[in-house]
Amino acid sequence: VVAGLSVADLQELYELREAIEPLPTRLAVPNVGRAELLSMRKQLDIMDSQVDARVWLSANAAFHAAVYRQANRPRMIELVEQLRCQTDRYMYIHLETIGQTEHLSVEHRDILAAVERGDAALAADLTREHLATSHDFILTYLLKEQSEVNGSGGRSSFPSST
Repeated sequence: VVAGLSVADLQELYELREAIEPLPTRLAVPNVGRAELLSMRKQLDIMDSQVDARVWLSANAAFHAAVYRQANRPRMIELVEQLRCQTDRYMYIHLETIGQTEHLSVEHRDILAAVERGDAALAADLTREHLATSHDFILTYLLKEQSEVNGSGGRSSFPSST
């Protein structure tokens, strides 16, 4: 059973991600080496050249995982991955329906630059901001859609998950 897109679920998932993901970023940055930086650049190139949302989402996951894995916190990384998988359907909406994704490339490049400089605190802050920006775009869209559906007396296309 696939749960509907829910404002409450979106908020909970992104609040968790915004709270958790900066930590493995901060822990990992001192351990990031050349191989991870090359992988991040490769994933950026894929994201910048992709119009297929599924390929983009895969490259995005690999970009962030290249850093997170270096935190050497397997349970934390497993939790991050679970949360990311649950938010991919929301990100798909951001990529395919909402658009306005230019910020994603800029944010990824800023995160990469902080990681390259070894600035763990900045990379962690940028990771949280990156998640918060996507959260805001998607939340604004869902609230607008719900308002339009509720205003027309129709049935909401974004039922709450049970």
